[in-house]
Amino acid sequence: MDSQSMRRRGSRSRPACRPTVQPLETRQVLSSFTAVPLGFNIATTLPLTDGRLLAQDGGSPTFHLLSPTAGGSYASPSDAVAAPSIDPRFYYGSAVLKDGRVLFSGAEYGTGKNKIEIYDPNLNSWTAVADPSFFPGQIGDNDIKVMTDGTVLAGDGGGDGVYGLYNPTTKAWTQVAGLPTGWQNESSLAMLPDGSIFTLSTGGNGGPDQGFRYVPSLNRWVSAGMAPVRINTGEGGPIVQLPDGKLFFTADNINSPGGATHQPINTAIYTRRRPRPGPDRGRSARRSRWRRTRSPATSPWPRCPMGMSS
Repeated sequence: MDSQSMRRRGSRSRPACRPTVQPLETRQVLSSFTAVPLGFNIATTLPLTDGRLLAQDGGSPTFHLLSPTAGGSYASPSDAVAAPSIDPRFYYGSAVLKDGRVLFSGAEYGTGKNKIEIYDPNLNSWTAVADPSFFPGQIGDNDIKVMTDGTVLAGDGGGDGVYGLYNPTTKAWTQVAGLPTGWQNESSLAMLPDGSIFTLSTGGNGGPDQGFRYVPSLNRWVSAGMAPVRINTGEGGPIVQLPDGKLFFTADNINSPGGATHQPINTAIYTRRRPRPGPDRGRSARRSRWRRTRSPATSPWPRCPMGMSS
């Protein structure tokens, strides 16, 4: 809440930050892990719509289909080698389409870095997809996201902020609005409950982290405010959507000036407040907020240091 809003509502001034401890009973604790020997170097793994797992062997074109037991356990899955992909790839965008097929887009390493292909688990076959001609750079290790209508939003991994929609039915690409900052590299995408897509843009390596939402009905990226801490220093960390619709961010591996050690990993939570009735006009910055945090239970004040509350 900003100071003007506090004055309008007759609120007291912001209190000082103070240390806080999250009660142990509110934490989610995993009691144990079960080792599952697979016999290959498991990498990207995607859950298929039929319950099987599609798992890549390292950055190779070899994929495995892991099936659970009759009771639904993956502790000792049956392993079947799938048909090899057209190109090997490592660090890339991937998503399960609404029809159950799987789309793989670009890569940081491998011959698939500027190629796209789709795996059909029913046919156990791979099909090459034409890359978007309007991308000025390589596809690279960009993130992709399946939209509510089944199309796929993908960005140019070369840091140009160019985006396009792929229609798996018509097999056609359509260029959409690009990021206003014109810069994004290795950043994650997340879908909010209203169907808009959230991402961070640094404005270039070393720049501030600014949030943007892509609103499909407007074909526009709208501001979602500035992150309270550095999240993306060139390679963005993951975004996790919490059960209440908030987005939890973890930063990438931030190198110290000397490069020999690493600083603590920053985290933050983004909340988009309930939209007003009517169409989305893109006024998200006034109906959203960021907060720096170590866990969802910390302070609602955006600028309290980690481990502090107001």
